[in-house]
Amino acid sequence: MKFKHIFIFLIVMVLYFVTNRLNVGREVYDFGIFLDNLIPLVTWFVYFYLAYFILIFIPFFVSNNTKTLTWQYCTSIIVSSLFFVILPTSIYRPLLENVNLNNYLVNMIHYLDKPYNLFPSLHAALLTLSFMFLYEHDKKLSYKLSPLFILSFISTVFIKQHYFLDLIGGVLVAIGLMMK
Repeated sequence: MKFKHIFIFLIVMVLYFVTNRLNVGREVYDFGIFLDNLIPLVTWFVYFYLAYFILIFIPFFVSNNTKTLTWQYCTSIIVSSLFFVILPTSIYRPLLENVNLNNYLVNMIHYLDKPYNLFPSLHAALLTLSFMFLYEHDKKLSYKLSPLFILSFISTVFIKQHYFLDLIGGVLVAIGLMMK
């Protein structure tokens, strides 16, 4: 059952990439605030950013009852995709010289994931849903992984994938979906 749910989630996740390419060349909005200017680009945060791709799948292996989580993940992608199309946003990303692995990985992420689809942050929404699922099903594991969840969450602003307001938007989407 869990592999069916993972498959459904991955199919719906394609929406992210479709809207990301759709927004190329469109008029976009900038949700950056003064706080974003105070946050430096810290390329070693890329490893915590990449941890996201593990953290959002862990719940599928902690419990056999992932139907609700799959619904929440898919709904958050659909809701976010509507925002991405109706209210396209973008972020400025500095060009980095590929002098080390950190810079190379950040450049690769920036190349593969165009600077659109920021608000609300799916990174923040899915991490929040994943953490809350773990908290409900395996508190010990959620406590052990909480530093990694936090670092993955904030990594998005340190590698210039998101603005601060995008993260708040993603958390709000997750909270809305957790309220039954």
